Amino acid sequence: MPYAITLCLDDDDAAPVRAMLDLLAARGIADDVLRLGYRPHVTLGLYADEADEAALRSRLAALAGPAVALSMPALGCFPGTPAVLYVAPCPGPALLALHAACASPHPHYRRGAWMPHITLSEAVADAGAALAVLGAAWRPFAARCSRLELVRFRPVEVLADISLA
Repeated sequence: MPYAITLCLDDDDAAPVRAMLDLLAARGIADDVLRLGYRPHVTLGLYADEADEAALRSRLAALAGPAVALSMPALGCFPGTPAVLYVAPCPGPALLALHAACASPHPHYRRGAWMPHITLSEAVADAGAALAVLGAAWRPFAARCSRLELVRFRPVEVLADISLA
């Protein structure tokens, strides 16, 4: 199972994401993220199954710092079959600094290639229909993130966490 370092949205601020997940499920578009059962988050780094867990725990501990405020101005889609639908946070200096410190070796999470996102579904058959449903109810929002976690997945298992001040 691979590892990830995630920046988690505070529970109260995650309500708009949860509402979008519920809407996608209610419309029969996608429920894969709901079934995953993990809190709304931005993945900062992805690491192979054989990564050194102790080193990842140390890396997580080194990330301790202030909470991160995110602005969510847009929805997005990584095209493909199936498509990946997401909320796109602005990549501000604090978020970019955390991402850089994670030093992920995965090609999609390397500096210069990473697109910060909060996944709404990894299994959207008709991205246009999904974006139309969400777009009708879309309102930009802000969220505070005051927790980082080291997880293994699938299923998601939280191995370590730190609070951001």
